[in-house]
Amino acid sequence: MEGGRKAAKEFFRKDVKNVIITPGVRGAYFNGGLLAGLSQEMGLLSAARYGNVVANLAVTKLGTAASMPLQEEINDFMKRENIVI
Repeated sequence: MEGGRKAAKEFFRKDVKNVIITPGVRGAYFNGGLLAGLSQEMGLLSAARYGNVVANLAVTKLGTAASMPLQEEINDFMKRENIVI
């Protein structure tokens, strides 16, 4: 958790108003999305964006398995929010 606090302080120094630290399972969704993107031959930045979308959708639901977004949900969200990977 200390690493999360240090990271949050860096964001605050850059005038970011809110920082949410999500230790544990939720961070795994980002990592899973990142690896899924890389396995689809996305570049690192695109895969990181994809991981952010996956994690963003995952935190809107309760439960571990139930909160993993489906590919259709990911695609719909990216289209709705004009996210280009």
